Parts: sequence; structure tokens; C-alpha cells
Amino acid sequence: MMKSFKNLIIGLVLASVVFIILASLVIYQQYNNYVKAVDVTMAGIVNEVREKYPNVSEERLIELLNSNSNDFESLASYGIDREAVIQLKSQLQGNILMMTLLILVMIAVLGLMFWFFIKARRKQIKNIEEYIEAISNLNYSLDIVDNDEGELSKLKNNLYKLVLMLKETSLKAVNEKAIFQESVANISHQLKTPLTSILILLDNLKNEEMDEKTRNDFIKEIVSQVTLMNFLVVSMLKLAKLDAGAIDMKKEAINSLELVQDAVKNLDVLMDIKNIQVEFKGSGDVFMGDYRWQLEALTNIIKNSVEYSAPNGKIKIELSSTKFGVKILIIDEGKGISKKELKHIFDRFYNGENASDSSIGIGLSLAKSIIEKDNGYIRVESTLGKGTTFEINYMK
Repeated sequence: MMKSFKNLIIGLVLASVVFIILASLVIYQQYNNYVKAVDVTMAGIVNEVREKYPNVSEERLIELLNSNSNDFESLASYGIDREAVIQLKSQLQGNILMMTLLILVMIAVLGLMFWFFIKARRKQIKNIEEYIEAISNLNYSLDIVDNDEGELSKLKNNLYKLVLMLKETSLKAVNEKAIFQESVANISHQLKTPLTSILILLDNLKNEEMDEKTRNDFIKEIVSQVTLMNFLVVSMLKLAKLDAGAIDMKKEAINSLELVQDAVKNLDVLMDIKNIQVEFKGSGDVFMGDYRWQLEALTNIIKNSVEYSAPNGKIKIELSSTKFGVKILIIDEGKGISKKELKHIFDRFYNGENASDSSIGIGLSLAKSIIEKDNGYIRVESTLGKGTTFEINYMK
């Protein structure tokens, strides 16, 4: 609306300027024509009167014709028509008056349109002021998107963009607060069990009559619980940093085959205990990412496959290149995951029915966050009793 109104004002102003210029030219031309007509008429009257009245001087006749005293009796005495003189004098006055009135009307219309424009502009400014006041009161529900052009329209659209940013920031802050509260609650819950065990063990160690073997077993259990707590705290700090966007992923060339081979090396001890064999297929390819973080993600995923595989089992790792990036398949022959549990496998602190006692349900959640942070994605397929397949895709 504002755009069309503004264009209308501009059009009217241009039309008015053109009209005034043309009217002025017409008046000027009519005035010249009038002067010429008067000169011709007067010359004719003077010649005609001089022929009839040779004793009358030319200067006297011209003085009578140009006189504003309307000395029509004197003119009539020389045979000059009164109506012709009146018509001749009023012709220019009528034309000038008409054009003057038209110009005044056009100026009045322009003034009225300008008044409406100022009024609409003030109303628009008032709306913006009210909108800013609403924003200051944390009301982000208003919508002032303006598809018109002009300074105020641009200002309104920029304000709307600012509101969207503030709204998004506000929602993000609320979500981060909720995540933080959930993380604190989860950490408190997860730390409660090992802390309770440590307190009980320490209390029992106070017994001076405890034999040496039992005492050593208690100390080993305390060390185990402290190690678990350390792993939990470190993992939660990593997740918190990922959630808060406080980690800047490096962009370095990573060979997918070298990455999974290093991840497998990290689990040599665990695989030796269960006698798990790893079979590699494919030569791999290069993608851009943060090597250290992706190594941790792949280590957690392969560790999950090792933990859920039966002793003397086998894990296949297949690497291939796609049109858009690199794909890694980690296939185990373990217990498998039910459809009911599969949708929760990446939830934090989730442990399925077949989870081991030492599992705290954070490794896969951390792996997923790391992979997605580095422009990748992960999905999983599983069949009970047959095994599980993790598919990881990194964009090139």
C-alpha cells in the first residue's frame, strides 16, 4: 500500500509540475496572441477612425483605447463599438483567471495528498514505536513483515529480522537451560550410585579386623568406581561443550581407512579379551573433518559392537565412496536390538535390556553428536539374534 501511495504522490507531483509548465506556456502564448490581436484591432480601429475623422490624432485614439476609465462615450463619438472593446479587454483576463484557478486547484490537491502522506507516515512510525515497545517487553509474537519499498518498510523488515533473531536466541537459551538442567539431573543420578558404593566401601575399610584380601578387593572396587565417575564426568563435559557450540571442529583431510584402523587399535585390549576379529573391506576415501573428535566417535561405536558381540565373534567394517561423501559400515554379529529399543539407542543414559552392568548409556549419544557436528550423519539397523549395522556418512 505504501509503495503504491508513494508512487501516486510522485506521479501527481510530476504531473502537476508538467501541468503548471504547460499552463504557463499556454498563458504566455495566449498573452502574446492577445497583444497581437489588440495591436491589429487597434491599428484597424485607428485607421478606420482616421479615415472618417482626419482631424483626430492617432495618439488620442490609442490613449482612449488603452484607457482603464471606460470612457465609452468618447469612443462612441468616433464610431468605435463599446462591446468590442469590452470583449477584447476581458478575453485575456478570463483566460488568465481560468488558468490561475486550475493551478490553485492542482496546488490544493497536492497539498491534500501531501497531508495524507504525512499522516500515513506518522501512523507507520507510531506502529513501529509500539512494536519496539512490545519487543522491549519481550513480546515476540507480533509480525510486521512489509513487502513494500522505502526507508520505513526496510526499517520494519530489519526490525522483523531482529525479532526473529531475538526469538530464536530466547528459545535457544530456554532449550539450553532445559538441556543443562537435564544434564545436571542425569549426572547427579549417574554419580549417585558409584558415590554410594564408594562411601560403603570406605566405611567397611575402617574395620581393622578386615583381612588383607578383602581390603584389596574393596580398594580395587573403589578404583573402578572412581574410574567410572571420571569417564562419566569427562563424557558429560564433552557433551555439554557440543551442546553449547563451544567446540570448533577442525577441517583437515581424514582418510577413512586410517581413521577406523586407529579406532580399532584403541580397543585392542577389549577385543583380545573377547577374541573378536575385525575384517576390513574397501580402501576408504578422504573427507574433511576433525580427526581427534571423529576418532573418539568411531571408537565409541566400534566399542559398542564389541561389547554386544559374543566371544570369538567377528566385526566387519566396510568403507566406500558415494556421490556426496564417504560411507562407513560397522557390522557385528551380536545380540541385536529390538525395534522398541532401536529408536532410543542414541538417547543419553539409555540402556537396553541386553546392556552390560558397566554401561552408562552415553557413548553412542556422544558419537552421534560428534558426527553431526562435523557435517555427518549416522543411522542404525538391527535384527534380534543376528546383529547390528551402524552406517556413518561424512559429506565431502
